[in-house]
Amino acid sequence: MDLAPVIETLQATLVPQTRKQAEEKLAQFCKTSGFIPCLIQIILNEQCDMGARQAGAIYLKNHVNTYWSDVNDLHATTDLDIIALANAVNVDVTKTNGDKSQKPSLISDTDKDYLRNILIDAILRIKDPLRCQLITIAGTLIKCDFPSKWPQFINQIHTCLSTDNIETWNSILLVFYILVQYYEYKKVEDRGPIDDVMLVILPILHQRFMQLFAHNDSDQSAMIQKLILKIFHAYTQ
Repeated sequence: MDLAPVIETLQATLVPQTRKQAEEKLAQFCKTSGFIPCLIQIILNEQCDMGARQAGAIYLKNHVNTYWSDVNDLHATTDLDIIALANAVNVDVTKTNGDKSQKPSLISDTDKDYLRNILIDAILRIKDPLRCQLITIAGTLIKCDFPSKWPQFINQIHTCLSTDNIETWNSILLVFYILVQYYEYKKVEDRGPIDDVMLVILPILHQRFMQLFAHNDSDQSAMIQKLILKIFHAYTQ
């Protein structure tokens, strides 16, 4: 997919007079396979206009949030207590409420695979405010795809924590914290995936915490130590 027209359209969304037309054009672009790789290339391109990069990151975040799931079921529930109560009053809450709750995905499987493979690396390569948009996207993928459709995620986390780059630790821990928060209040029987992950990740988190505590008194070190403690608290409470 050609980057130039997408960059031009993203820039046009920043101008009130051309915003509506540009948004309509992006809505057509997003139906094309290769749109997500195109946006990622723009976001990562330091030679590209920062306004276009920010607009691309925000558009990608909203696009993924809306269309990543094949079907967004806003009304169904799998909570057994709720289902039992509903059955007692002859209300069916296990099925979708008509067609209005279903949104067919506009994102091709190829684009999904691309984003799962590139997202962590992309987060490590950029700074805020672009980074925070991609971290939010990672949260959507965690909720929709982990662990079955994103099995490489934990290997990516472990690899990043195994480096000696403190900047990498900070970014990757922000992503990992989202995963832990997602499981924070789940029932014991639903916490299997995070328990399996922590068997691998907790030892290296402890190692990094003690390393920073003993040998690095910088502000960044303090922030990372605090983040590790927040992760541990969210997991154990």
